Amino acid sequence: MTTANARVAAVPEDRSVLVERIARAHAARDRVRRLSIEERLATIKRIGESIARDAGALVDLMIAEGSIHQRATREVSRAIAIAARYDAYVDLIRPRPVEGPEPNTIVREPFGVVGLVPPSNAPFILTFAALAASFGAGNASVIRASARTARSTRALIEKFIESCPPDSIQPTTCAADQTLDELAANPHVRAVLLYAGSTVGKEFLVRLGKHYEETRTTSANVPRIEGRLKKYIAELAGNDPLVVLPGADATTVAKWAAMAAFANAGQLCFGVKRMIVARSLFDTFVTTLVDEVRKLKVGPANDPSTDIGPMRGGGARSLAIHQLEDARARGGEVIVGGTIEGDHIHPTIVRFDESALLARAAAEKPLLWSEECFAPIRSIVAYDDEEAALQLAADTPYGLGASVYGPESKCLAFAERLDVGRVLINESPLYGDVSFPIGGVGDSGFYGATQKIVELTYTKIIHVGRGG
Repeated sequence: MTTANARVAAVPEDRSVLVERIARAHAARDRVRRLSIEERLATIKRIGESIARDAGALVDLMIAEGSIHQRATREVSRAIAIAARYDAYVDLIRPRPVEGPEPNTIVREPFGVVGLVPPSNAPFILTFAALAASFGAGNASVIRASARTARSTRALIEKFIESCPPDSIQPTTCAADQTLDELAANPHVRAVLLYAGSTVGKEFLVRLGKHYEETRTTSANVPRIEGRLKKYIAELAGNDPLVVLPGADATTVAKWAAMAAFANAGQLCFGVKRMIVARSLFDTFVTTLVDEVRKLKVGPANDPSTDIGPMRGGGARSLAIHQLEDARARGGEVIVGGTIEGDHIHPTIVRFDESALLARAAAEKPLLWSEECFAPIRSIVAYDDEEAALQLAADTPYGLGASVYGPESKCLAFAERLDVGRVLINESPLYGDVSFPIGGVGDSGFYGATQKIVELTYTKIIHVGRGG
């Protein structure tokens, strides 16, 4: 493993250096594009094998940056598994014939240079997934990983740099705001994949709009905007409901919920945020849930037995504390947890009243309920009928995912009415097949569940006529 850069925290770069890096990626884009799909696939598989050889050291780097042992091991293992099965991903972008009266073929082409901004809460797996998708699609990449996870992500990025064509992978440590400004404005960047909270995701649209406004001109009474259009893939926050219908196995679901709500100290976009439970099952569910939550160990990141590690980032911690205080002020009842010790927030569940939630205007709802809480604090509510359960599940601007439990036919009917990118039925909310597409709608994203290797290409139709 290359360790020289991995051992040293990233030094912030000037924006002018980022401009140079984008220019290098632009110059290198054809080196990637000329590689066959098989060559790109083989490269990704070799990178996966390299990760497997250095798995222990990579896990240690992640732990040193705040990941708990369980989570770090899981992220590295998933990256290895995805690389090994990357054939299924590249098959999605292979040329395919289109039925019709004349011979037609659909091919998927790379954009050229893609800007990648992975998050800090799942730094290794999402950095790997973003780079693999961009390179697998045939693009050069400029990547700005989180400064809070600079060592582990840099070690991973080095593996791509060593294996991919020269200059085709360009890491930057430019400040986040400056990076997003440049990705919005630079004409060489043709697509951007951003993992972030919804406000940051929307702010990037503002940056794009500002860039287009600044390039607006009028000549001979003809208006023109010089700024180039680009693909924007926003992977944003979630406020996922877990819905327990009458007839569900409340005990089993409660055990799943305890882990899915508090995994990674609650800092998972797909984590269970709101539990919506049929009143007839509520007492059984809560009894088991509270018992399971109390078993979770709060401790240091480097202890393999730790379930809840320290919070990442002071901003998330402060916001979570505010959400907890706001919940109490708006009638929420803490039924377990509520303790805050330094960077550790003990797993906490707040109960709300169904009628109070549904009767309030959006601006008056508890922030813990309506907005994502990126911390180990969760909400729960008992409901009386299915229509109320649907209203509660939809009582948020986010649409990333949901999980539903009960008789399969009822779950399927319920799932059809949810505006989200993913629904798990009678399955652990932490279930994640490596082939699963991800993504949401509403304030969670534009496109729903998509494979990023597909999103980082554009579609070209090729028609061959019969004439001479």
